[in-house]
Amino acid sequence: MQCFSIAVVVSILWLVVGYSIAFGPSESAYWGGLSKMMFNGVVVDSLSGDIPETVFASFQMTFAIITPALIVGAFAERIKFSAMLLFSALWTLIVYFPVANWVWGGGWLGQMGLIDFAGGTVVHVTAGIGALVFALVIGQREGFLTAPIMPHN
Repeated sequence: MQCFSIAVVVSILWLVVGYSIAFGPSESAYWGGLSKMMFNGVVVDSLSGDIPETVFASFQMTFAIITPALIVGAFAERIKFSAMLLFSALWTLIVYFPVANWVWGGGWLGQMGLIDFAGGTVVHVTAGIGALVFALVIGQREGFLTAPIMPHN
């Protein structure tokens, strides 16, 4: 349920501002701005390289969805569902979208020559650091090593 909810929220964020921040025409080396907010200018005939921009945006959205979903393991027995959803939305806005611009959207890391074909930096490094920092800040799981924690599916 957490991953499904993240998929819904991130999809909406992607449509509203995420694609623009990550892949819009850069106003700076740090983010793509808001010129493509609500997919402004993304039409049937627009291209991203050699492919339709709608296809490119949909493909990139899958990475935007899976990245905060990777952090879910750090949330178990630590926070409520609503807090998880809020954290995931804010983290995606503040961390994922700008880092995607830095690496894949023509930002400063891409300009320095960083190549990230499989999402090692944008997806795995950001999610791993996000999960680690979250777990360190929130602390141990409720009942960890003191009570049996029954699995739930």
